[in-house]
Amino acid sequence: MANKNKERTISGFGSVANGDESAGENSNSDNNFLNDIIDSKQTKDKTHIFKGFYLERDIANTIDKYASGKPKGVKSDIVNEALRRTFKDMGWME
Repeated sequence: MANKNKERTISGFGSVANGDESAGENSNSDNNFLNDIIDSKQTKDKTHIFKGFYLERDIANTIDKYASGKPKGVKSDIVNEALRRTFKDMGWME
């Protein structure tokens, strides 16, 4: 019979993301993307403005998944960086 006192734990993002080399060739790029955001984390002063947007559930869930356990404001940084890259690729922004 199984031990009823066995403690259950949930793997953290770092242990799951860093341990799976078969996740695809974009995993290093994704980790670099998040690490760059976290490393450049600065306080928000007069360079930011609050805007409210509705996100589709799959997008919101993805942001929540990768920002879980990270410092406050990382979700905004992820969205800003994703939009900046997209806008630059489309020629909407220099």
